[in-house]
Amino acid sequence: MSAAWRRHLDYILMNMQVRRGDPAWFESEWPQIERAWKAGQDLGDASTLLVYLNAALPSMAPLGLWTTVIAWITQGLPWVQEAGNKLREGVLLENLGYSHFLRGDREKALAIYEEALALAEAFPGQVYTGALLGRVGELYAAIGQPQRALTYLQRAVTIADQVGNRKDASQWLDRLGRVYAALGQNQKAADCLEEALQLARTIGHQGLVGSALGNLANLYLDAGDLDRAVPRLEEVLQIARESTDRHAEATALINLALARGMAGDIRACIEAYEQALDIARRIGDRDNESTCLGGLAGAYRIMGRVSTAMHYVEQALRLAQMIGDADGEMSWLSELGTLCGLVGENDQALARFQQALALARGAASSPWHQETILGNLGNFYLTLGQIAEARKCFEEALPLAQEIQDRAGQCALTDGLADLCGNR
Repeated sequence: MSAAWRRHLDYILMNMQVRRGDPAWFESEWPQIERAWKAGQDLGDASTLLVYLNAALPSMAPLGLWTTVIAWITQGLPWVQEAGNKLREGVLLENLGYSHFLRGDREKALAIYEEALALAEAFPGQVYTGALLGRVGELYAAIGQPQRALTYLQRAVTIADQVGNRKDASQWLDRLGRVYAALGQNQKAADCLEEALQLARTIGHQGLVGSALGNLANLYLDAGDLDRAVPRLEEVLQIARESTDRHAEATALINLALARGMAGDIRACIEAYEQALDIARRIGDRDNESTCLGGLAGAYRIMGRVSTAMHYVEQALRLAQMIGDADGEMSWLSELGTLCGLVGENDQALARFQQALALARGAASSPWHQETILGNLGNFYLTLGQIAEARKCFEEALPLAQEIQDRAGQCALTDGLADLCGNR
């Protein structure tokens, strides 16, 4: 490499360190940053490139550059392993796992996190260890294991408090609040989110302010309080756009779409989902892409445009199959079965339900999905007048609902069986 390129690399590195936390600058300079990284390979100076990677990583994720993050870290890991720097290796593994998580590859993310956790045992009180525990908790929450998520997130908050890291404390309290909300413990959720918001405002971290505000707004949405939810969601969207955080912008648009739908403004709901879908696809945000496709399907179904709804569900199904999301695949197959039934494609409907049920009973074994699919299949048989088949589905689903303590499901299935008794 020429001396001129070496000076250019050093200049870009210095600017990244000085402009850390300025995503607008990073985005405008990204072509030069990427070019310098590629040119830097010729230097053969692993230590300089690791410093460069460390300076770039915090600004790459908000812009959705996860594929590039994965590629760069994959290049950098052998360098830190050769140097024997276990702490730095763990930090890179945490970032690598998180990038796979954001791309929707949760199985890969969990395997990487487990590798990082093994390294973290040597650094029990480090900020890195707390951040890793928080990421693992976040992942378990995403795959529907809230109790395990609580364990990891509570440990992450404790470490953040012990080392005086208010940024991490705010972040993991925010995630903890979301888990409590998912468990229906709304007061605990509100307490965590309010504390997260206060910490974020104190340190002036707009991204964390937006996240806590958004999750508080979601609590209001769940309670049907649109007057308190919508202004907060609009503020979250403004914060995301000002900070050039594409992932946060897509998430804010999704939440606004939900609010518009609850208010009965389906066209505004669709518009918000379409904006979010465009962003999610541009940055490779597969989780939000799937959410948008499902939201659009639901909105068009409400409008009576079942064929359009099927189009979006088919896209969501292909996406789930592509990334190996078994939960998503089961859900979309079942939803496609319901939609096929609505347009009279009964053979297709039955085939989709049976595919979904086979997955739920097989390697992906999921009592929750089995219950849901059997309930949908039972309702499908009812529309065909096949009472005996409907009864079999409801009778098989009821013990599953009891096993997973799905009170609403138990009530619906019990009522369904009671109605069938009158149709003997």
